[in-house]
Amino acid sequence: MPLEFLRDIETGTLPKQVTKIGDIDLLRLLLAAGMIEADLPAVDGSGSATVHRITGFGRAWLTADGSHAAKSIPSPEPRA
Repeated sequence: MPLEFLRDIETGTLPKQVTKIGDIDLLRLLLAAGMIEADLPAVDGSGSATVHRITGFGRAWLTADGSHAAKSIPSPEPRA
């Protein structure tokens, strides 16, 4: 799910403001993994987060995830 959110961030405009608590939690995971640069509110507080950019590592994961997904979808069998 964090990679799906990262893909959503990629298709949008940066900087991106995020206010939903669940989405901010996903940003915490992405930030800890080194996939984004962002300013996040304190864990015990409320507020908004700002995503500034997707790092090279994050873009590499998106590329790898996309190429894996394309290879994992089986081709339809030809009909006889």
